[in-house]
Amino acid sequence: MESILEFGEKRVKPNVRMLFDMKDVIYDRKWLSGAENTELYYMYRELSLSKKDALLMKEHGLRYDITVIPPRMLGCEYAKTAGITTLLFRD
Repeated sequence: MESILEFGEKRVKPNVRMLFDMKDVIYDRKWLSGAENTELYYMYRELSLSKKDALLMKEHGLRYDITVIPPRMLGCEYAKTAGITTLLFRD
């Protein structure tokens, strides 16, 4: 898959999540034991159209991310993402 994202006038390369990065959360262990380590999905992080936008979002504790998940099965389950989401609360 072509993984370069055109965002405004920028061309952005993603962080790539690989199958074996997800081994702890794959349900179908039998399928996983015979699978090859392949690209599962693409994460484009902290996107902005300008430096001004980037600074404004950072000032307010915001991020604009895009995750692209190609359709596929991981054994008997659909493709999914894994990770830790951190929420920041301000008074």
